[in-house]
Amino acid sequence: MTTTFDKVADLIAESCDVAREDIRPQSDLTEDLGLDSVDIYDLCFALEETFGIELPMEEIAEQAAAGQGEDATPAELPLATLCDRIDTLIAAKQA
Repeated sequence: MTTTFDKVADLIAESCDVAREDIRPQSDLTEDLGLDSVDIYDLCFALEETFGIELPMEEIAEQAAAGQGEDATPAELPLATLCDRIDTLIAAKQA
């Protein structure tokens, strides 16, 4: 059985030119995988289509982009957090 993580990691590898073996649950979308805001939006659209859910894209993009100023601390958006959010949205849709 394919997990949410596997599906998301496959989508990132396919659409964002990231080697699949470099994608881990603890990987940060921006810091570790190098995704920018356009990549994040594109990924969200692909995830919505794949899982049949509606992601809060602006919230996710803001979290990923937060702290990109000169003295700011980068926000963390680990892939595991995104997968947990997807699982929650899928469960809510099925309820």
